[in-house]
Amino acid sequence: MLLASAGLLLRGVTQARVLDPGFRVDAVAIASIEEETTYDEARSRALLADLTAELRRARVSRFGFVTNEPFGDSSSFSGMRLPNESVQQTRTIEFLRISPGYFATLGIPILDGRDFVDGDERRNVVIVNQTMARQNWPDGRVVGQTFYGTGDHTVLEIVGVVADSHVAEMRAIQPLMFLPPGEHPQQDGRLPRLLFSTDDPSAVATVATAAQRIDPGIRVEITALRDRLEDWLGGLSLAPLMASTLGGFALGVATVGMLGVFSFAVRQRTREIGIRIALGASAREVIGLVLVSNSKAVIAGLCVGGIGAMAASLVLRSALFGVSPLDPIAYGGVMLVFAAAACAASYVPARRAMRIDPVRALRYE
Repeated sequence: MLLASAGLLLRGVTQARVLDPGFRVDAVAIASIEEETTYDEARSRALLADLTAELRRARVSRFGFVTNEPFGDSSSFSGMRLPNESVQQTRTIEFLRISPGYFATLGIPILDGRDFVDGDERRNVVIVNQTMARQNWPDGRVVGQTFYGTGDHTVLEIVGVVADSHVAEMRAIQPLMFLPPGEHPQQDGRLPRLLFSTDDPSAVATVATAAQRIDPGIRVEITALRDRLEDWLGGLSLAPLMASTLGGFALGVATVGMLGVFSFAVRQRTREIGIRIALGASAREVIGLVLVSNSKAVIAGLCVGGIGAMAASLVLRSALFGVSPLDPIAYGGVMLVFAAAACAASYVPARRAMRIDPVRALRYE
């Protein structure tokens, strides 16, 4: 079970490293804005509006705000249901609050409709990804459709459809909706993150200077999105490393245990093996006899362990990226490793059995 978990986690990390997130990672930076004194809602809105104006005056090419940035550790969810559905059919949908320019900054194409514009924060409008559009309106035009959302039965109108991407999480694409900035810009006590293009090398200094000009007490921490991705991938590698270490230790203990059990089983059959040798059994036949008899226990153990590993994999589902909990490569590799360990544990007593003296074996009790 430990080895299978390690194999699945390792496969997940490998897949995450080669997975196309569906948006620009290079030449994009994240600015975290922290105020020394707690801003109230009105001051937070004024800060974001002033910063937007400053960046436009400084001709920063592309930028946008978002509540939950890519490769972050927070998520926001809301209920949604179609007009012809009952309240009992309400389902949970993840959402991001974004400002105009967010999609352009990350290079996410708008497939239908439009991006948000200034003033949309006062309208009940929403943009959805392809998966959400396909699941809920598979046969008709999506832009212009309405549904109940945001948890308070507000009617939201779809104004755009964007390509699927992993801006929310690097797992299988799920339905996702984007809302304009709300009346309460702060979430979990923090301001939205600023994403901006760094195609112009001076953009980083421009963003920091603009924030300081608005409020000298502001602290701005800027991180390249590529560095954020590498840190995120580095964190993912810890789980398979720990699982591999525990799995390797468990495999060593299991191998020693199998060696002891198989050696005991061979001693129990000393007379039988001696008789076979006396009747002309070759060394290869003796080794084959021991390996075949031990293989029954190994196969049974693999079956029981495989079932346990599959059950454990369901717990790990949320930590797997682009990999099925029943990934055949991971399970096949683990079974080969375990079978090799079992063969090694069987071979030692098998070699010992091959050297049994028939005369002494017939007197063995």
